[in-house]
Amino acid sequence: MSWREIPAVPTGAFKELPLRCFPPERALHVFRTSGTSLARRGELQLDTLALYEASLRASFERGVLPDLADGERLPMLVLAPSPAELPDSSLSHMFGVMLERRGAPGSDFFLRQGELAVDALLDALVQVVTAPKLLLCGTAFAFVHFLEALEQRGLRLGLPPGTRVLETGGMKGRARELPRGMEPGLEATSYFSPPEYTYPFGAHVCTVEVDRETGEISILRYVAVDDCGRVINPMLVEGQVHGGIAQGIGQALYEEVVYDEGGQCLSGTLMDYAVPKAGQLPRYDCSRTETPTNVNPLGVKGVGEAGTIGATPTVVNAVLDALAPYGVVNLDMPLKPEKIWRALHQSRDR
Repeated sequence: MSWREIPAVPTGAFKELPLRCFPPERALHVFRTSGTSLARRGELQLDTLALYEASLRASFERGVLPDLADGERLPMLVLAPSPAELPDSSLSHMFGVMLERRGAPGSDFFLRQGELAVDALLDALVQVVTAPKLLLCGTAFAFVHFLEALEQRGLRLGLPPGTRVLETGGMKGRARELPRGMEPGLEATSYFSPPEYTYPFGAHVCTVEVDRETGEISILRYVAVDDCGRVINPMLVEGQVHGGIAQGIGQALYEEVVYDEGGQCLSGTLMDYAVPKAGQLPRYDCSRTETPTNVNPLGVKGVGEAGTIGATPTVVNAVLDALAPYGVVNLDMPLKPEKIWRALHQSRDR
């Protein structure tokens, strides 16, 4: 039979049923899946390993060992079971073939009888640390166990410059067992309670112009300098300050909820309530200083209300300063044109 006569099938078909193109009695080797995606283990039956091994050697050397010369070997430390311990694992078989073909003295398998031989692996790493090239390879969860073991021992993994690391995935379900009913996933919750409050600070100054005939107020210039500790994202900080100043100006000059004598709200829309429009706001001259706090590890302070706290009294004080020569010393917000006009006329009448 020619290979051209073998029908094409999906790659996952061998998980559903045994696949072969020869009588069952001619099966030389059987590779089995882990069985985690289905209730049963799928089978891949082979009557020869020649084609399989030729394919894996070519792809492994091209993808993992492209710089090795013909006949050159390197230490291979494998975090997976050996083919002798797990003969139906295609992964173990691949590592076994490559270890025999390219492995230098000291190469070995370190997942033994279902457990990672951490001490033996550490000893092997010490022996090959001066090797110009090294391959550390294995399953994902074997690497998880190895890194956890290093952390428990207070060790740090350092590998020589010529090292390449191959993590193959696989070995599903071998690292942790979830309680019944719990779905897999990563989730973490942490709380930080600072020992003290943080105190951002700043200074805001503005120049205004008041039209004596109409009571209209124009903000000619607005300067703000704020300190919110260490700045992580300058654009976000500036946006918070800009928005806060706009809100503070709105509170000082425009925004008001008005009711009639019967309790009916007369400012039921944003047009009546008078949120400031873009044309009524000035261009802000913003700057900042950075005084990190020692209350939290980042050295940051709040900035979300910096503009709102500074803008309202700044604008009101500027308007009252402009009206002071006319005897106006106090006005309640919002400082709408009608209110300014009445205050100026009352001062003239006096």
